[in-house]
Amino acid sequence: MNMRILEVFAGALLFAASAMGAPGGNGEIVEAFDDASFFDVRSTAYWDLAGSGRLVAGIGLGGNGADGAFVATAGDTQLDTTANGGVFNFTRFVVPPGARVIFSGAFPARVRVLRRADIQGMLDLRGGAGETAVFRGQVTAGGVAGPGGGRGGRGNPNGTISMSPAGEVGESVPRVMNTVSCNRGDGLRLGGGCAGGRDTSSAGSGGGGGHRDFGASDNGASPQSGFGGIAYGIPAIADLRGGSGGGGGGNDDDGLPFVNDDPGGAGGGGGGALSLEVGGVLVIAGTIEASGGRGGNGFMQSGAGGGGSGGALRLRAGRVADLTSGKLLARGGTGGTLSAPGRPAGGGSPGRIRLEDADGVVGIDRTRVTVDPAESQGNVRTTVSLGRSVGASRFYDSGVATPRYAFDGADPATGALLTGPAVTDLVLPNGIPAGTTARIVFTGAPEDVANPGFPDLTQEVGPVTDVTALDGLRFIRFAIRFDVGSSLPVATVPEVDRLRVRFFCP
Repeated sequence: MNMRILEVFAGALLFAASAMGAPGGNGEIVEAFDDASFFDVRSTAYWDLAGSGRLVAGIGLGGNGADGAFVATAGDTQLDTTANGGVFNFTRFVVPPGARVIFSGAFPARVRVLRRADIQGMLDLRGGAGETAVFRGQVTAGGVAGPGGGRGGRGNPNGTISMSPAGEVGESVPRVMNTVSCNRGDGLRLGGGCAGGRDTSSAGSGGGGGHRDFGASDNGASPQSGFGGIAYGIPAIADLRGGSGGGGGGNDDDGLPFVNDDPGGAGGGGGGALSLEVGGVLVIAGTIEASGGRGGNGFMQSGAGGGGSGGALRLRAGRVADLTSGKLLARGGTGGTLSAPGRPAGGGSPGRIRLEDADGVVGIDRTRVTVDPAESQGNVRTTVSLGRSVGASRFYDSGVATPRYAFDGADPATGALLTGPAVTDLVLPNGIPAGTTARIVFTGAPEDVANPGFPDLTQEVGPVTDVTALDGLRFIRFAIRFDVGSSLPVATVPEVDRLRVRFFCP
């Protein structure tokens, strides 16, 4: 028996409910997938996505709810992505006014919400500001990154150990490759900002994260600084990545030993990355921000730090409520300033913002809502994650003490779903397309003597492919496993519109 399905059943939340038909007589259990009454939170397939009234193959938006409900309290709440790989599975996600949820850690934040998410307060994924230099010999710290982003480059990275010919390059995020080395002229540079060079006057300032490099000097011949950044990735945010760090500013060479250099300001951290996927309704009336951090100011004649680039906000839901207030921000951080004449630091690149729901159109009141940079929008059904998924139900109550069951929608030996006009207990509008398999198993349980009207989980039977093996058990539930090839068009994945299990009084 397939262990994945077995695990789905073992961890499910169980409820009993009356089936169609009078207790003690013949009847049927019908699931039309038009509400979530019998949705098992361990399911991974789409169940009634945006009111579709169908069970749809593909990894569902709302996850499995394994982490329970999340309701933020007033003040700050920390969610660290390092320990769990960044994946959170909540049944609901509520951030009331006056509450701030701060995401941190090495990985992008992937928040999956089974039912509803309501953001009235703030989700904070901002990169930190680069440190400003305030005394000679100081190593200025780069701004910390938001989750999944790159930290800012340090100013005077070698401190008093050895001369720092330049600040430190900003950190690039994974899978972002710089195509041009720093200080090599006018070329595209996608990741961490270039560092400003050490110079006898007006030292170079750091470039912004994800920026177009204009050749920050490291030899005093032509002290220049990186300009503003250029965004990487694509509007659909197919690959969730945070922003990159800004470059550190260069030291001022005053002709004395290097320990007397005026140190450069540090680069700002890149903004973090958030994927918020909601099976039900997503309401946003607060602020979700993944902006890059500001670059640190220069000290005396030194260069300033570049700004970190903005991160990524990918928001997907069965329905995104029209936005009539609130802010969605993934701005690039501004470059630090100089206390003496010189070329200013570069600002970070803007990040990416993506909104997806069932119809592909999210209404936004542009007079009351700030979205910066401008978002792209899409239909969530075109971005279904294919592969293996399971749609599982809670227990249904037949209302019969010892029923006999019948189901003609699957092969009783293998559980493989059947199609065609002779199949009366299952409706699959698209059939079973090539490159797809789907099979069903059932689990049964008798009534709990100590808790009448509920199943006795200590005597649970199954999962089985032949439903008649559960004869005599009052309660029954099912799980359908889909295996869908990644190359299959989303429009042709299997969808179950109706499932019926008949039962009879012996």
